[in-house]
Amino acid sequence: CEKYSGLIWGVLLGLSFLTRWSGLIYAILPAAYYTLRLIPMVRQKDWAALRGLLGQVGVLVLSLIVTITPQLALWQRLHGTWLTFPQAANPRAYVDSVLPLNTLRAFFSTARGLLFWSPFMLIGMIGTVRIPNREIRGTVLMYLLAHGILIGYRTDWYGGGGFGPRYFIEALPL
Repeated sequence: CEKYSGLIWGVLLGLSFLTRWSGLIYAILPAAYYTLRLIPMVRQKDWAALRGLLGQVGVLVLSLIVTITPQLALWQRLHGTWLTFPQAANPRAYVDSVLPLNTLRAFFSTARGLLFWSPFMLIGMIGTVRIPNREIRGTVLMYLLAHGILIGYRTDWYGGGGFGPRYFIEALPL
């Protein structure tokens, strides 16, 4: 699987981006994965393994680009730009503050807060803290923190007219 890690990470990151822009936060996972492998290679001066690792990072970038290019081409055709931000049409999509004001609401509100509408998610949250591997636990917690903060910046932190806390869907696999 190490041999195809760049391809796997790149396609998964691309598919996550295609679901929502916030899916790019998942880049924390391959960044940690490769960094944790890179450090011992540099310390041991294993240049052959380092070249292979950097090759996989290149494959990741290439497979990410190939995965998202059809969407970018569609945006170019429809909007005249390769990158478009769907919420840009709504100037009030995000809170007008440097602080993620809605993070606590996203977890604790009776109006579609994660723990109120999905109380069994607390079991998953406790399980995340109990992951035995320190590197995996730290990486997952970094992702979840970044994801929660990003949701806190949204004015529609509850996910609009949908049922339940929709913006946490991306975090469910973790």
